[in-house]
Amino acid sequence: VAGGGTIFVNVIPAVEALLDSVEGDEKTGVRIIAKALAEPMKQIATNAGIDGSVVLEKVKEGCGTKVACRQCITTCNPATTPYCITEALIRAVEGDTEHGLIFCGSNVSKCCKLETVAEIMEEFQ
Repeated sequence: VAGGGTIFVNVIPAVEALLDSVEGDEKTGVRIIAKALAEPMKQIATNAGIDGSVVLEKVKEGCGTKVACRQCITTCNPATTPYCITEALIRAVEGDTEHGLIFCGSNVSKCCKLETVAEIMEEFQ
């Protein structure tokens, strides 16, 4: 499952497709839902110091940085994988907020608090 709010952004076109079949308050509701679906990604990017609108547009365009495969996951196919998670993690550690990984799990919509990776790992020690 795509993280960082992309799962919500990916359904925006399907929601917007409903605009032609509804009117009045229902049309307003569809617009509100479509806009709300983009907000988690924009906020995660903003929290990372990146312009959320820019990230949103890149995701809508299907942008991804292809890199050489490090063979860290045997099921990874560089021809069909839009990015390398290992490269993204390395970039994040190096402080590259433009190309580093912004992570959130598929249950982000159920989240009640934000934690750093260090805080989560401390729970396992």
